[in-house]
Order: sequence, then structure tokens, then C-alpha cells
Amino acid sequence: MTRTPNRLRSGERGAVGMMIIMWLAIVVLLGITAIDAGSIAFTKFRLADVASTASTAAANAFRTSPNTVTACQVAEASIAAEDPSAKLESLPDAVSTPELNIQCAEGEPHALVARLAESATFPGATEVIRIDGLRVEYPDGFGLARASNTTPVIVLRFEADNPDALARIQEDFRRVLTKVKPGIALPY
Repeated sequence: MTRTPNRLRSGERGAVGMMIIMWLAIVVLLGITAIDAGSIAFTKFRLADVASTASTAAANAFRTSPNTVTACQVAEASIAAEDPSAKLESLPDAVSTPELNIQCAEGEPHALVARLAESATFPGATEVIRIDGLRVEYPDGFGLARASNTTPVIVLRFEADNPDALARIQEDFRRVLTKVKPGIALPY
């Protein structure tokens, strides 16, 4: 049996397929290595930049007042200012409630929230948003009341900078909710 040059035997086709897969695997590995090397280089340059900034800040502080403790504190503050984790940790911890539900009769939640949005006043609020319910913004937190679209409940959420502010915001909502529906059972 003679072999024609245009036809490959099944074993040869398998070998060609394996070579293609091997080349693709090598290309993928080289790509991953290049990405890792770029990431390492970026991190190294970023750290060098942070170190340079910190040493410059410390040197300037030492020139103004030759105190090594002050210079070290300035360097530490400079490094902390560049650290994204430190920036995140410097944000205040807010106090919040889980989703609170006020059970209502079928069809009642939307009517109550609409009356609430029409008549409620919040003296300490910086902004009252009446889209899809009622969100009241305060300088130190917010309160939210909206009708659920799936169950007959009014959904409440509260968040504030501290427990006292949270209690004050909840009391504001207690005041306006009991005004539109006296005797309403609040979950807080």
C-alpha cells in the first residue's frame, strides 16, 4: 500500500493534535508567567515609591526638628497614607440593623408607605428621597421604609455612625409610622 503525501494516517493526525495542544499549553504558561512577572514588578516599583516618599517625608521632618522619633512617626504616617487597607480601616464602623419587616394586610404596605411619604416630616434630616418608598438621610446615618413587592410587609433598614444616632433615627421613624397608623407593631 502506497501512502499519498496529502493523507495522514490516524496515528499521525493524533500526533499533530498533541503537538498543537502542547504548543497551546506552552503559550498559556508563558502568558501566565508574563502576567505574574508584571504584577511582581508593579508591586516592587510601588513599594519602592512608597519607601521613597516615606524617607523623603522623614528627612524633611528631621530637618525641621532634629528628633528621630518625630521623623519615624512621619515616615509611618506616610506609609499608612499609601496603604489601601489602612484607608479602609480608617473609615468609621457603622451600626446597622438587619432588614426589619412590619407585617401588614394584603395591599396595605403600598398605601401606608405612600401616606408616610406624603405627610412625614423629619426635622434633623439632610435629604428625604421618596423614590420607591422613603429614604431619609441624616448627617450621621439613614433610615429606609419601603413596601415589599413580593410579600405584604413594610421593609425597614437603619444605619448610623453610632448606637445613639441609630436609636434617634429609629425614633424618628417610630414617630411618623405611629402617626400614619396608630398602634402599629414595630419590630424594634
